[in-house]
Amino acid sequence: MDYVSVIISSVLFVFCFFLFCSSSGLLCGNCYFIVKGVTTNEMIRGRWDEFNPFDAGCRKNCGAFFCRSLGPSIIDRLPAATASTLPV
Repeated sequence: MDYVSVIISSVLFVFCFFLFCSSSGLLCGNCYFIVKGVTTNEMIRGRWDEFNPFDAGCRKNCGAFFCRSLGPSIIDRLPAATASTLPV
């Protein structure tokens, strides 16, 4: 390997390492929010410091988040664009 390839590989490795660390931290933080049953806003503002009425326990919180229905799509409710409705 030449000198340029080593430099490029090193920079790419450092970039990927920081990208992995930041993504892992974000994933762990959001998993914590799901387990505790709070939103990011509630956690930052400290709304439920003592008792959170929406916390149903780890198992039920995770089940409610991962196994809920998504509801109807709003895309199906939008009318299709036609030539007469498009701006000129």
